[in-house]
This record gives sequence, C-alpha cells and structure tokens, in this order.
Amino acid sequence: MGTYPNPSSPTDSADQTYFYLFGYYTKLDGNIDLTADPAFMTQINDAADNDYDKWVAQGDCLVLVTRTSQFRTTDIRQIRIYYRVVTAQSLIVGGVQVGRNGEVALRYYETADWGEGTSRASNGHSNVTTELNLINLNSSPTLAGSRLISARTVGRKVPSPYTPYAAGDRYPAFSSESPDASVTNGFVSINLEFINGSTVNNLLSSSSFNYTISPRR
Repeated sequence: MGTYPNPSSPTDSADQTYFYLFGYYTKLDGNIDLTADPAFMTQINDAADNDYDKWVAQGDCLVLVTRTSQFRTTDIRQIRIYYRVVTAQSLIVGGVQVGRNGEVALRYYETADWGEGTSRASNGHSNVTTELNLINLNSSPTLAGSRLISARTVGRKVPSPYTPYAAGDRYPAFSSESPDASVTNGFVSINLEFINGSTVNNLLSSSSFNYTISPRR
C-alpha cells in the first residue's frame, strides 16, 4: 500500500478503507450520487476472455474513506480527497492549455479526524453521502481547508489514440482496476509528474511518482 511522498502532506493512504474515483472534482457538488457519479468502469477482456479480465476507470478526483474499527465499522473516521483542478480533457483559455493535457494544480482536502466513538455511542458520522455533500468542491476548488500540493502536474501521455483519447492526450491522475464492476473495490494507481522550472526548461520533480494503493479489508 502506497503512501503519499510529499513532505508537506502528513497524511498517507495506508489506513484508508475504501475509495471512490470521480472524473472531475466538480462531481462533489453538494448533491452527490454514489451510484451514477463515480468514474465509469469499463471491462477489459484479455485475448482468451478468461479469469484475467478486469474493470478499469480513470479520473482526476480520488476520495479515500477511512472507517472506524475499534467499536463499529459503520462509522466514518475521516475522508481525504486528492484532486486536480481541471474540468475537461482539452481546454484552452487565452491561448494557454488549462485542460488535463496542460499543467494543472493538484490539491488536497481532508475532514477532521472524527475518532472511533465509544463502545456505547457512534462518533456521529456514518453516512458517506451526507459527509461528501458537505464538501462542495464544485462551488470552489480552493475550498477553505484545502491546500495546494503542487501548482503544476501532468499525467502520463496516452501512447497512441484510442477512444476516448486523441493523439497527444494525457491520462487522468488516477486509474482504478478491479476484478468486478464495484466502484470501491480493487486498486488505484497514481500516475503524475510534478513540473518545476520555466516553460523553456521544465524539470521533473523528484516527487514524481507512480504508486498503487489498495483498500484495507
């Protein structure tokens, strides 16, 4: 299980219980539908169409949910969100590429740590939809309490065009892989490059990474 390698972020992903992957942060709009809103999962079949088939999804907003464990597993202890401030694959404003194919900021938001509760009482946070609806990133990606991780990030280049990617497109920051169509099951790969330097002489940061995390079961 991977941890986030940025020293400015004290939180890691090692104790997350399950996750949701969304195409864009704008899905967190105060009226979330955890059936329809997560990134669409596509079944990938191997040549033999056998047990190696898998389901994959890709997106730029990763929600990590940590359940309590000491007294009851229905309570939520904390929610953490990594998201790139992008709303489209290719978007040019004032001659500058600000879509996913350009250099886009990566931000982070976390709720309070609501604790484990007690043997007799809940910690008061048991409905993930209710809690996510209190985090309206759609109204402001710089929501109070969020913080900037990196001002300039890019995803991996798509090696060759295929639906829905055109030549020159880049992948989203996160991709999930699952043995079934469950949006909270399986693994998440994080594929990002952090950019330093001028546009003439860009340098990849030593913080660039490709990690995989999986839920704690």
